[in-house]
Amino acid sequence: MIRDFRQSARQLARQPAQALAAVLALALGIGLTTAMFSIIDGSLLRGLPWKGAERLVRVTRGSLAGGILPAEIAAWGERQASFSALVPWFAVDEVFRGDGRPAESLHGAYVSAPFFRAVGVAPVLGRGFLPEDDRERAPKVVVLGADLWRRRYQSDPRVLGRLVYVGGDPATVVGVMPKGFKFPLDQDYWLAIGPVLRSVSLNHIPLDLFGRLREGVSLAGAQGELDSLAAGVPRPEQEAVRTLVRPFAEAYTESARKPLWLLMGAVTGVLLIACTNVANLLLAWGGFRERDLAVRAALGAGSRRLASPVLAEALLVSALGAAAGLAVAQVCLRLYNAAGGLVQSFWVDIRLDSRALAFTTVVTLGAALLAGSLPALRVSRMDPGRTLQERQSQGGMDRRLGRWGKGLVVVQVALSCALLGGTWQMIASVRNLYRNDFGDSPERVWTALVVLDTDRLASPDEWSRLYGELQRELEAIPGVRAAALASHLPATPTPRAAVAVEGLAGPANGAAATARWSVISPGYFASLGRSVLEGRDFAASDLAASLPVALVNRSFAARYFPHDSLVGRRIRLRDPKLQQAWMTIVGVVPDLYLSWDYFSDRVDLDHPEGIYLPLAQHPRPGIYYEIRSSLPSRSLELETRKVLARLDPEIPPLQEQRLSDRIAAAFSDYRMMRSLFSVFGLASLALAGIGIYGVVAFVAGQRTREVAIRMALGARPLDVVRILWLRGGAVQVGLGVVIGLGLAASLSRLLKSVLFGVVPGDPGSLIVAALSLLVAAVVACLVPARRAVRIDPMVILRDE
Repeated sequence: MIRDFRQSARQLARQPAQALAAVLALALGIGLTTAMFSIIDGSLLRGLPWKGAERLVRVTRGSLAGGILPAEIAAWGERQASFSALVPWFAVDEVFRGDGRPAESLHGAYVSAPFFRAVGVAPVLGRGFLPEDDRERAPKVVVLGADLWRRRYQSDPRVLGRLVYVGGDPATVVGVMPKGFKFPLDQDYWLAIGPVLRSVSLNHIPLDLFGRLREGVSLAGAQGELDSLAAGVPRPEQEAVRTLVRPFAEAYTESARKPLWLLMGAVTGVLLIACTNVANLLLAWGGFRERDLAVRAALGAGSRRLASPVLAEALLVSALGAAAGLAVAQVCLRLYNAAGGLVQSFWVDIRLDSRALAFTTVVTLGAALLAGSLPALRVSRMDPGRTLQERQSQGGMDRRLGRWGKGLVVVQVALSCALLGGTWQMIASVRNLYRNDFGDSPERVWTALVVLDTDRLASPDEWSRLYGELQRELEAIPGVRAAALASHLPATPTPRAAVAVEGLAGPANGAAATARWSVISPGYFASLGRSVLEGRDFAASDLAASLPVALVNRSFAARYFPHDSLVGRRIRLRDPKLQQAWMTIVGVVPDLYLSWDYFSDRVDLDHPEGIYLPLAQHPRPGIYYEIRSSLPSRSLELETRKVLARLDPEIPPLQEQRLSDRIAAAFSDYRMMRSLFSVFGLASLALAGIGIYGVVAFVAGQRTREVAIRMALGARPLDVVRILWLRGGAVQVGLGVVIGLGLAASLSRLLKSVLFGVVPGDPGSLIVAALSLLVAAVVACLVPARRAVRIDPMVILRDE
């Protein structure tokens, strides 16, 4: 084996260009595959990073996003035996202030008292929650995260006992959690849920629920027990839905699980293409050495001894490719982490570690086996007598060698076509997302969030007065063309509720009427560069004491009343957060993209219907303001802060950014998918082109004498190019494209869940993929063909 490796190294040194191409091909394949494994390992496989966390499970009803009603949780109580603790919770984003420090919006969670015991992580300072903290009307207490403690209080241990304000309510700091603990979902602080859970507003709102399984209890056993308990608890919708018990980390990464495995499959295709490239190269090298190998066989070398040098070459090339591939993987992971990634949770840690290195070792050995098995098999089955009888002009190579290489080209082209088909469909999906109406020039719209201190401003009338002054002050800023307020902006998560429509006899299109809703001020559409399509906009006269009114978007009108005007009809939203009064529709407006689901935080193009409500009739303690202006961002930031400082110094603007930046952030996951597929598709295209080039160059080398004779007899260069193209690549490329289109259609069905506005198997995308491959094939064929027609036929024939 040592001699074989030395011989392989000499072979690589004699063919540096081809060797470098093979190493780079495997570096690309192994590097991308290793990077993708690290992403999947860190995002999906590792789980929560502390001992015993594997027994933490999420409990849902009906689907992974279905919450549990407080009445159900209370009814299960002591009757269940599968869990050592069941903890209801819900996440909040509230303003955190106090101690004279600037206010900031932070991620928090309301949890029940057994929270820290159930998780299995204790505070490093102070205490967790006690049963008395969970009583009704108990004083609010808060536990801080380590990052918040360090950043806001410089890790001062005297923070215990301090009074802070969370969402306007006073709370006493009782503990600090260890570094890196942000359970359940990147929380900065935790509050006891008891006092708010017993309020009327939360009694009928489903809560998130997690629990710790007892030793010896399986997921199926816990689910069966909760199903039997849940059957005896009536639900408002009277639906028989199952209880789902899933490992906690797995449940919260479910939406990214399928896309990540699809990407793993795509990058595996790139690795296979790289392996076929190396196999083709080894076939060519074996062909040039066939006479030498035939002599060895004639002298008694067995099939294993003949195949050993070929496998050694494959292993050496794969090892060099793996070494370079680790550098490729490191670069890819840095770019991926910088872009934010598809899964963003505190337990996600994506890096090259021992697990990734072990995976790279396995992939390297697999690549060596895939790349070397076919050439080794052919060498081991060599007929030495036939090989030695071949003419010297053929260099010891027969036509069968070309057929093996052409078969590998079919595989390369088919895999590349499938990846390119998926790539173009992802590109088309993201393009369709950006075709939604976000208003005119969203890069000229400055936005920010304002959250009122409900402890000082408790009355909705005070909210309305402040909002009116804020809008007038913003409109008065020099250079501002329009300003408005809204509870939800385009491309921000928007709640959806059932709608009762006056005059709608029954379900439309087999489904009950639903719509996303947003609360806006007059001038909202002007601030986005749009106008009312029918009827009128909200006016300053639409006050709390006035007739309740609403606007509906074009999609709502087209779905439920496609042939009649909705202006003058009445609707009612069935949402506990809103008044239940009938509202008169006064206008129809553009859609302005209300398709971002509030609960799953994903794009939902199937439900674009939307309803807008006047802010004066539905005041809220948190509101976005948006300003249309061509002023620089820094100028708008300073001017708006001055306005808020004049109105109320204790209300800071939060999440300040351009609307275009919000849109880009909302679509970051989809752009990430597009970028990754694009990288894999382009890599496969380049590797397929290299493979086609290698086969055509091999055919051109075999037919040197034939080309010389044809040219000596007057053949034109175009005739020679056509012959080489037809015999060296055309049939293989055509067959590979046909097979690849079938694979692409199958892949597109798997991509269905992440495609938007693109039909799986979209003909346009598949045609573009096929044309891309054909162009690459033509370029790859022309290079060796051009070299072949430039030879001097007399020199070749004289040598013969």
